Amino acid sequence: MHTHRTTAQGFSHRIALIFACALAVAAGLWLVSGPISSASANVEAFCNGYLAAPYGQNGDRCSDPNFHLLNGVSGKGGNHSACIDALDTGGNLITNWVCTSGPNVETSLGTCCGRTLRGIVRNNTTGDTNHLWGWDQY
Repeated sequence: MHTHRTTAQGFSHRIALIFACALAVAAGLWLVSGPISSASANVEAFCNGYLAAPYGQNGDRCSDPNFHLLNGVSGKGGNHSACIDALDTGGNLITNWVCTSGPNVETSLGTCCGRTLRGIVRNNTTGDTNHLWGWDQY
């Protein structure tokens, strides 16, 4: 015995198939891009490749010209190790320098609680210049 679907049954099966395909596409896009974040975060690069003088000499450090409600600072040296910290609005370091273990190794410092600060990065070698990079997270 052979049965035939009614037009309504065929239509509902096509709608279900279309819905399943749309759901699969949406799930695939979510997996590729990740969930949408509800928090906003910004990163500002500073001192992109700044050629710093040897440690202890004028020009051995570079800071972000802009203050932010800062959550953290990251930085690295391209040729040698580098150190990072943050400056308050009075130009004072907020903690001890945090240094990388070598060239092209990035280090980070959390600054907590959205204080108005700006990042600073400095050369960590006395015998040579160093290219510096820094990033403020706010």
